[in-house]
Amino acid sequence: MPVTLVAGIGGILIGHGMHKRYSAYETLARGVLGFIVGILGLYVITQLLLGVNWTESIREMLAESIEISASMFEQFGMGAETKQMMELMELQADYVIQLVPALLLILAAVLAFLSQWIGYKAVNRIDRKNFHFPPFRTLQFPVSIIWIYLAVLLFSFFINDQGNFLYQPIQNLLILIGMLLVVQGLSFIFYYAHHKNMSKAIPVLSIVLVFLMPWLFLTFVRILGIIDIGFRLRDYVEKRK
Repeated sequence: MPVTLVAGIGGILIGHGMHKRYSAYETLARGVLGFIVGILGLYVITQLLLGVNWTESIREMLAESIEISASMFEQFGMGAETKQMMELMELQADYVIQLVPALLLILAAVLAFLSQWIGYKAVNRIDRKNFHFPPFRTLQFPVSIIWIYLAVLLFSFFINDQGNFLYQPIQNLLILIGMLLVVQGLSFIFYYAHHKNMSKAIPVLSIVLVFLMPWLFLTFVRILGIIDIGFRLRDYVEKRK
């Protein structure tokens, strides 16, 4: 039932969008909304009927991971640094818990995309249709996303106390908009590789590096996305053609 609830609403809205011949991104937006509703419904059911508190469950899971890590540090003779490392990991765990809404929204977006992509493939094969996403390299978000990101970033400098009721919404917005900018940056890499007739392996490798080494490549790709949107980087590339 839980899987049916989460997938059912999103699947229905994606199917409706395909039936009405909405654009791929309009259909995706509806699918994301459907999966969000499904996840929220699952949260309410597990909370009220089963007594499962997602936040507390995640907190307990992270606490167990911290304890396991601490015991490993001690086994490797790092007892002196264990306390400091424990404090750092506890801070990171608290931050992750604050980001649960953003993480659930990202999960909904991923599930919607995968469901729509599989749906397109199935319908195209069975009914000989031509459903498809536009080339990823053509994706461009509106300039307004930059101003929203800068405004939220500015607020985050002044609201950095976890006790403030605005702290969690601001941190979640930073993560969500930051992820959109990363997607924009990856889109530009795909565009540039296509424009310069480079190997398709290069943009694919950029995605792999972002996931494998986010501490090194995530910020760079996000900045690239900001430049692409704010300074019309693609127009500059076209002029130099």
